[in-house]
Amino acid sequence: MMTSVLCDVCVQSIVADSDRVYCFGGCKKILHIRCSELTKAGANALRDNVGLKYMCFDCRKTQICLNKLQQACSEMTEKYNALSTLLTDLASNVESCITTQLKAYENSISVRLDSISTQLQNINSASNPVATASNTTGVVVSYADVCRNDNFNQRKPSSAEKSSNQGAAVPVLTDRVLRSGRRRLAVPNPSINSLHDPVQSTPTSSVSQSKSPMIKTKRIERIEKTVLLRPKSNQQTAVTKADLCDKLDPTAYAVKEEHASQLVSAVNNALSEKYTVEVMKPLHPRVKLVGLTENMDEDDLIRKLKAQNHLPNTFVVRCIRITEIQKQNISRFNAVLELDAPSYEAIMKLQRVYIGWERYRVVEDLNVKRCYKCSEYGHLASACSKPVCCPRCAEGHEISECMSDYEKCVNCEKINSQRTSESDRLADVNHSSWSQKCPIYIRRLKKARQNIDYST
Repeated sequence: MMTSVLCDVCVQSIVADSDRVYCFGGCKKILHIRCSELTKAGANALRDNVGLKYMCFDCRKTQICLNKLQQACSEMTEKYNALSTLLTDLASNVESCITTQLKAYENSISVRLDSISTQLQNINSASNPVATASNTTGVVVSYADVCRNDNFNQRKPSSAEKSSNQGAAVPVLTDRVLRSGRRRLAVPNPSINSLHDPVQSTPTSSVSQSKSPMIKTKRIERIEKTVLLRPKSNQQTAVTKADLCDKLDPTAYAVKEEHASQLVSAVNNALSEKYTVEVMKPLHPRVKLVGLTENMDEDDLIRKLKAQNHLPNTFVVRCIRITEIQKQNISRFNAVLELDAPSYEAIMKLQRVYIGWERYRVVEDLNVKRCYKCSEYGHLASACSKPVCCPRCAEGHEISECMSDYEKCVNCEKINSQRTSESDRLADVNHSSWSQKCPIYIRRLKKARQNIDYST
């Protein structure tokens, strides 16, 4: 007798064996025929044919997902194999291309090195005193052998050398010329007389060694030899230029450094009644001590500065002025100091210095004239005849009355209005005229630094 079981769908008992359906999909469920979604014909076919198996809806759905997953995995495997093959081909092509280019570069470098070697041999044959001596005496001596043997000049020639060099003057190689290979190559076309004369055989310094000092020296000379022409009466710049063109020929001086003294003499002779002329000397660097809490004496300030900070014994400083700054009804003082170049570098490395029981910030003090009325450069507000311009928004009102939410630099906007080409215009004008990132202000700072001697 068949025992009853519960249907996994409707949870009711199944008594008759003919009313049962078994799922072979993996879930092992037992269902009523009515709960298995089978028709009567399907149930009869399943009962009459042993080879037929039933699979419930959930198992069929899971099997479909597995089939799709297997299909997707097979497709991804095929794509991966194709991509791997493609990358292998690309790697082989890249490797062959790199190998070909490296061989080409190696050949070109080899040709270039051969050319340089040939040029050096030509230079050595023309300007090498060792080569000159070997050609003259008929004895081939390497440069290393000459350096190892300091008594080469006193070496006695052999009988064969005597016979081959009868009547020939053997040059004496100076030890100073033979000591350095760089000097030896730098001697231009040495002769017998130049080898005997230590002054003529003094080699010239190489370009790489003297490039930086030459640039530095030229910059200092240009600053020291700047000619400053001042009219004795108030007049426009155009009048000054007209007087110069009328009295002096600019092509005779070309405003060069070596003509500075000649230009001063010529202006004194031709225009001494209307102008004073002088050679502008370089300014010394200046620094500013910001936010001093007390207005102390200049000598006392310098004494405390030297005593409380790690400054060199050669520190040279001079106090220019001490000014009072009112901030929120609190008095603060700024001290401007003038130093020489080594002292400037020493104090700028500290960034902050101790004065008394306080520590103060050190900044570079540059003389950039700025008008706080029209927000332009080159003059002060006391001598300004232009209308008021807000430094924040470039409108015609005071900064205290500004209610604008945006910023615009009046100087950058003026430059853009004067330039017709879009490529020449300044890209960023959305900043205040007192901004430290303003290109006009940065240009003024560079111009102010050109007249200061930072050389040590």
